Amino acid sequence: MAMERYRRLIGLPQVGEKGLSLLSKKRALVVGAGGLGTPAAAYIVASGTGHVTIVDGDVVELSNLSRQVMYSVNDLGEAKAGVLARKLSLLNPEVVVEGFDVKIDPCDHDAVSQLVSGRDVVLSCVDNAPLRYALNRACVEQGIPLVDGAVGSFTGILTVVVPGSGPCYECAFPQSRAGKVEGGPPIWSPLPGVVGSLQASEALKLMLGIGDAEAGNILLIDLLAGTFKRVSAARNPSCRVCGSLWSKGNT
Repeated sequence: MAMERYRRLIGLPQVGEKGLSLLSKKRALVVGAGGLGTPAAAYIVASGTGHVTIVDGDVVELSNLSRQVMYSVNDLGEAKAGVLARKLSLLNPEVVVEGFDVKIDPCDHDAVSQLVSGRDVVLSCVDNAPLRYALNRACVEQGIPLVDGAVGSFTGILTVVVPGSGPCYECAFPQSRAGKVEGGPPIWSPLPGVVGSLQASEALKLMLGIGDAEAGNILLIDLLAGTFKRVSAARNPSCRVCGSLWSKGNT
């Protein structure tokens, strides 16, 4: 491993060479290679996470380029997952980066469970509610931390789920069942970059075991007002997804 590449990172006492070695053994899954997934994947790859898998079933479109800055006009019509994996492999050849051009069916629980299996952290960078809930369920069942991001207009939401240590996504948003907006909602161009970068930061902290994860909190970002607000979320002991974890004596 080329230490010079990570010199500024390992200079942090919370990371150091020991932390870098730990990261090199970790496996992360990024679901979604759009506005959130591109910065999120870029920073966890750049930081030396050992194995990063990117899953997305969409292709690069012209309307993506105002905010998904990892792509260019030369990538139009190409599968996002493959393009992003190829570019991030060039960014950091020391990391194994895989891209899968797959549309995930949120109703296929076995497929979603298999997708997250064996990961140390899952980053949910998707644009539809059913898949968020499917990823939450699979991660809770397998005890895998989940970092979810959502954006629209000038506002973003960051939610971190650590199974057994706080509320799951279903606890925090029990009524939300909104689907994907056709054509996508209007979005302030820098917003996904901010939220996706925060997702990467939380994922890296979880893999390193440092800092205070946002588990149990919802971070609300408003770039028009220039504000960040943390709201506490309560776990639901009767939650249909994570309630059984608490009945087994977890606190």
